[in-house]
Amino acid sequence: MAEAAPAVPSDELLEWPKKDKRRFLHAVYRVGDLDRTIKFYTECFGMKLLRKRDIPEEKYSNAFLGFGPEESSFVVELTYNYGVDKYDIGTGFGHFAIASTDVYKLVEDVRAKGGNVTREPGPVKGGQTVIAFVKDPDGYIFELIQRAPTPEPLCQIMLRVGDLDRSIKFYEKGGSDNMHQRFLQLSLKSIVKADDSRDGIENVGGQPPPLSPRYARFAEHSEGRGKGRSSSQNSGGKEEKCAGRMHGWRMKRVKENMLEWVRENVQGPDIIVGLAAFALDVAKKAFLKIIKNAEVEKLARKAGGSTGRNGKEALGMKLVKKTDRPEQKYTIAMMGYAEECETTVLELTYNYGVTEYTKGNAYAQVAISTNDVYKSGEVINLVIQELGGKVTRQPGPIPGINTKITSFLDPDGWKTTPG
Repeated sequence: MAEAAPAVPSDELLEWPKKDKRRFLHAVYRVGDLDRTIKFYTECFGMKLLRKRDIPEEKYSNAFLGFGPEESSFVVELTYNYGVDKYDIGTGFGHFAIASTDVYKLVEDVRAKGGNVTREPGPVKGGQTVIAFVKDPDGYIFELIQRAPTPEPLCQIMLRVGDLDRSIKFYEKGGSDNMHQRFLQLSLKSIVKADDSRDGIENVGGQPPPLSPRYARFAEHSEGRGKGRSSSQNSGGKEEKCAGRMHGWRMKRVKENMLEWVRENVQGPDIIVGLAAFALDVAKKAFLKIIKNAEVEKLARKAGGSTGRNGKEALGMKLVKKTDRPEQKYTIAMMGYAEECETTVLELTYNYGVTEYTKGNAYAQVAISTNDVYKSGEVINLVIQELGGKVTRQPGPIPGINTKITSFLDPDGWKTTPG
């Protein structure tokens, strides 16, 4: 039985990623002393403590800090679990980044307050941008980048990945154009499989369809004259008989011998009947092929695209920049909702030849906004089916509060929480 075509996603779902308003909300990570970290971030980096809460029944406290209000700015959510004063950051997490108009002065402020400067300020190798690196009391690294005033000073989260192209596709998928493309690929696959059971429809990329018994004799006749061989025969491969099946419904050689076969095998008025039957069979095949193509085009229109579309929307993100550094053996890709100078971006780093990293237990996740967590969950499922990853929390409200979230892991195990 032919495989059924996949259910057509609703127009509303397919258009959803274009309409959803998404941005980075906050990064969540664990610290060993909440007050110590708050003091370091406010005094050294100039962040503001936005809110702090204690949840004794669950034995943890957290604090939100940033350079602007949570409603419009990216912030950090620091989590302290009672009695735990140290965490393993792992090898996969890279750093956060802060943009500053004067990195030299910022470094001096950090040093004056006892901060650990791991790279002195200066131009990046091979460029002019001034950068520095400092380490906070828990071992998290912050890159300081000199830039003109920006609305989003907390500007990067760097994570290492084992397959950069796969990661880019993962974060680019989920935009409607790419989702359309995936759906159409599945639809085409189902249509082609269904073609195997239809007499006379060309099977794209598979085995040729069976010829009707009448025209199988044409093939046999042509083969006997050396004009109906398979491609392997013509290229000197192992000799195989057509056995009534022509590769890709290629009947050119059959047609060349049709009239001769009719003259030899059909007498009198039957010649006209034979030619008419042959013409009808060819017309039938052509018509069914048109029907198949129309089905594909209908699906394309239904999805709002075509099989050749290459959208760049991504779970709300787009590929902002990709840079290869062969001399340093790494490649980076910046993923975000706008240009680097305007918003926070996710910096994905691939180190040549390294496919796996340890995650540790310190960095937790990044949260992004969505207007409808349930629709976002459906889109995420489509992406994960194609590229890997795992849904860790189905869409729904957090117990005790009204906030609705969903959570998933990307193919490298990095967690994102839309809500």
